[in-house]
Amino acid sequence: VGGVRKTGSVAIGGGTVTVVPVNGTWIGTSGGKWSVTSNWANGVVPNGAGASVDFSVSGIGGDYTIVLDQPVELASIAFSGATPDSVLTIAAESAASTLTLNAGNSILVAEGSTLVLDATYAVNGKNEIRGGGTVDFSGDVTEGQSASLHIFEGSTAIFRKAVSPDVEVRLANEKTYAEAGKWTRIVVEDGADFASACWPVNASANAGSIIDIRGGVMRFTDTCEIGKGSSTREKVVVSGGVLRLSDKCTFSEKTEWQIMGGTIEFGSTGRDFASANVVEVNGATFKGTGSAQVVVLTAAFAGKGDVSFAGNACFDFQRDLGSGFDVTMSDAAKVAFPNDVLTVNSLTVGARTIYKGLYDTSAARLGGRFIGMGKINVLTGDKPGALLIVR
Repeated sequence: VGGVRKTGSVAIGGGTVTVVPVNGTWIGTSGGKWSVTSNWANGVVPNGAGASVDFSVSGIGGDYTIVLDQPVELASIAFSGATPDSVLTIAAESAASTLTLNAGNSILVAEGSTLVLDATYAVNGKNEIRGGGTVDFSGDVTEGQSASLHIFEGSTAIFRKAVSPDVEVRLANEKTYAEAGKWTRIVVEDGADFASACWPVNASANAGSIIDIRGGVMRFTDTCEIGKGSSTREKVVVSGGVLRLSDKCTFSEKTEWQIMGGTIEFGSTGRDFASANVVEVNGATFKGTGSAQVVVLTAAFAGKGDVSFAGNACFDFQRDLGSGFDVTMSDAAKVAFPNDVLTVNSLTVGARTIYKGLYDTSAARLGGRFIGMGKINVLTGDKPGALLIVR
């Protein structure tokens, strides 16, 4: 029987016929629909729990689109483009055209190639991304059962829409790839709502990874571990969107931070923000969400540009911020610096009274001073007679 084949058993006459999954090889040369038999070798359309599909042998190069016109369940997908920077897009014809990958299987995309999944992708069990290429999840990522997505071999996963909170995304780069400069990467773009956590599989399995937040929302939840283990190297890059740090998530002092924009939100009760590396900052907002929150920042900050403090938190710097920053404070945010000395390019405070120490949990911080400022912009807030002492 030709055409679409799925796994399972059917009754025919007095007996039962069991249909086993078959592998599919795409032979279409100009794109087309998934269900069309002439697009597949021997007319076999892969669709079943153990079915695999290979797009690598059809000479796909440049930009190429296959329309997913039915729900499809697979064991694995492989794609290696015929030309550099080849892009294969699997696009859903309708909301019902979903793609499910089953447990213990993988998406294998060769280095230099990109597979765009512009359909709802259901993760069933453990899925792996391998090959060093890029998988672009342009549709929602949902969970089937015990869902986890593991990224290996210097591969990149891009997220553009909602990621189910029940999907664990784990960075799992091998040492040999990291030493060759091939780090695994998670990219969070505008429109993504990343409710799950990402962390190394274990101390030895993740040797080098980058979490690249360009838009949307990324959350490091309570069980999230960034930079765990002596061999682990991880870098967090924030250039847009929101990174939400829970009160209990952990990241190693070896974690590298590069903050060029966006918002860093801290959990409701406060936490330490530590790094043995210098935190590169070139414009960002730090925001507290709790009313009695203290965020202790032991890392050294370097860079320039606009830095804003918002929300209700007390941001307690253990090192000076640096003279290259233009600092803006809003809401009920408070900031403390070593010896109550702040060295910045400018300070703007709006919608609140300015106090000498800007931070007071035990009255020990009063009497602070600000030095080395190029200019001071004071916007008095809800109380008259705002006070700022410059010495």
